[in-house]
Amino acid sequence: MQSEDGMMSADVNTIHHLGIVANDIQALTASYERLGFHLTPLFVPRIPLSPGGAPEPLGVGNRCAIFRDNYPEFLGVVDCARWASIAPEQRGPFDIDRALHRYEGLHILHFGSDDLERARDCFDRQRLGPSPIRPFQRPVDTADGVRTMRARSISFPFGLMTEALVQVAQHDTPELGLQPRYMDHPAARAASRRL
Repeated sequence: MQSEDGMMSADVNTIHHLGIVANDIQALTASYERLGFHLTPLFVPRIPLSPGGAPEPLGVGNRCAIFRDNYPEFLGVVDCARWASIAPEQRGPFDIDRALHRYEGLHILHFGSDDLERARDCFDRQRLGPSPIRPFQRPVDTADGVRTMRARSISFPFGLMTEALVQVAQHDTPELGLQPRYMDHPAARAASRRL
């Protein structure tokens, strides 16, 4: 695929997920459940806090409304002591404090790619300064017990995209992140009946 200027564009072909950030994740998720969304249980994602390090919990938790190909994520700090113990530089693009200082709401847009290495190389050739590919994981509830959902992502230099945390991600275990049992949303059923 080529862009209008003739440069090769990355194979970014979907929206991976959106993220809504709040000071009170319980109040936020309760409001979406009242609207008729079926949300996943609360889990705490893990990322490496140093290059090559093992993924560690940040103290931020999330719940998601799973759809066939993507999901909105609702997140907030759930372990204040852990969150405060991690320097903003270590949190990197996952630092939600900057977003919350502006307002609560939609701050995250992750596009999806089936070939993250190729996408990163393309962004690098276009001098957009993509980060190294970072692993991301979170425990997820499955019919067989808790398993680890794995994905990878790249981000861009702070200030390049000032309105949101824009990243490109790739699922490594889509069967765990996009489980059909969480796709039944009473709100969506009611809306489709009205159409």
